Order: sequence, then C-alpha cells, then structure tokens
Amino acid sequence: MSTPTATPGVAPTIAAPLVVAPLVAEHRFELAERVDTVYAFVTHHESLPTWLLPVRSVRVDRSAADEHGVGAVRVVNPGTRAEARETVRWASPPDGFAYSADDASLHGLMTDHTSIFRFEPAGDARTLVTWAIHGHLPPGLRGTPGRLTMLAVLRLGARGLRRHFSPSS
Repeated sequence: MSTPTATPGVAPTIAAPLVVAPLVAEHRFELAERVDTVYAFVTHHESLPTWLLPVRSVRVDRSAADEHGVGAVRVVNPGTRAEARETVRWASPPDGFAYSADDASLHGLMTDHTSIFRFEPAGDARTLVTWAIHGHLPPGLRGTPGRLTMLAVLRLGARGLRRHFSPSS
C-alpha cells in the first residue's frame, strides 16, 4: 500500500501549464478496475459524496463546460460553512483531469490550488491513480495544517475509491 507524499515535485507534463504552485502532496494507488471506468466514475462529480469524506453533497454547473467538462463548476457541500467552489480546468478522457478550488474555499490553508488526477493502466483491469495537489502554503509552521489536511484528503479519497471498486475487500 502506498503512502501519500509531501515531497516537492513536478506536475504531469500534459497538465503542467495549469500548475502555478508547488506540489503540496501526492498519492499513488491502484484500483481494481479499468482506466475508462475509473475516469468516468471520478469525473461524475455528483458521485463525490460516495467516496470522499466529509463531502455530503455536490451541485454542478455545466453551463460553461466543454464536451469533456472543462469549465464546469462544482460546489461541494453547498450552503454550509464547508462550501467549496471548484472549477474543472483540464480533462483528457480517460487519462486524467484537473480542477482548482478558489482561495476562499480553502479558508487560508493554501492559495492557488490545483488538483490533478492521472489514470494509467496497471495490468489486467487495474488502474494506477496519481492524485497530486499543488498550492502555496503559508510560510513556516503556519503551512502545517494545510499540508496535513491535503495529505488526509488524499488518504480518505484513496480509501473511498478502493472501497467503491473493491467492495469485497
């Protein structure tokens, strides 16, 4: 089982123009499903509450989105103190997609957020997922809560996706 990392690195080449901030955390993990199925599930934004705690609901505005969903805005936990606005910035089915949360949504944990999901075949009906979170953290120890929160999000997301795609394990 892999562990999320918080080592600075480089974004995937195809999404690099989207990234304006350093790597905060990254997690690589395998799922027992084909790449196209994983991509379809993860990019069906309304499914987010089924695999990522503490998301309870999602509202998606696709009015400005292209055929791959770029430009869609998802509002996570609408109407609550935990409301977050995220915009899909890149999509290349079934290879990956990226989204950015606006600075206000992250409540000072970081700015210039971009999350990038990459999906690669990993053998017979398996997918290697790389989820990288980029952003600017506050300097020094003040950045610790943001880094720890992002690492926790990665762990919770990986656990939820594994549970969805391997319900018997």
